[in-house]
Amino acid sequence: SRMLGLLGGGATIVLAFAVLCAAGVRRGVALGACVLLALDPTLNVSLHGGRMDTVALACVLASLLLLLRNWATEGRPPVVAGFASGVMAALAILTTPRSAYLVVVIAVLLLVRWGRARTRAHALQLIGWSLPIVAFQAMWIAYAFGGLEPFVAYYRRFAGDYVGGFLHVRTVHLPLLAALGAALGL
Repeated sequence: SRMLGLLGGGATIVLAFAVLCAAGVRRGVALGACVLLALDPTLNVSLHGGRMDTVALACVLASLLLLLRNWATEGRPPVVAGFASGVMAALAILTTPRSAYLVVVIAVLLLVRWGRARTRAHALQLIGWSLPIVAFQAMWIAYAFGGLEPFVAYYRRFAGDYVGGFLHVRTVHLPLLAALGAALGL
């Protein structure tokens, strides 16, 4: 798992750069953001800590990149791009449930995109994206917990401390948070 964490961390940095460029961010700014990401203490600990967070994050970024590239080129049929993106998002959630917070952000982007244009293509992409997530999660819940009720009961046991409290920021992240705040201000 340590090798996977290292590979996932490297992929996370590369995919973050690709996502930023696909979103229209200038290459120099994207490179600077990725340098900051590479220097993040938590990412560095995750690179060799044996956890799968970096792999999950790489899957989330791959999911987003697939959508961004499809939106930019309108190349593949939207349902195919949505399905491929959904598979990556589903793999992220299966890797660690913590990545579901980021997957929800992608869902919101897809919903807003569909809500603004209400086209058949946008609806198909949203459906195509959702199907693998629902299918993979249903299979996992059935296999690992035996059903929905035991799944909910398991996570309810530690729901209060699962995400670390309301807006908890570790001291080690304050310099990065300040740099991000300054970048947003500029």
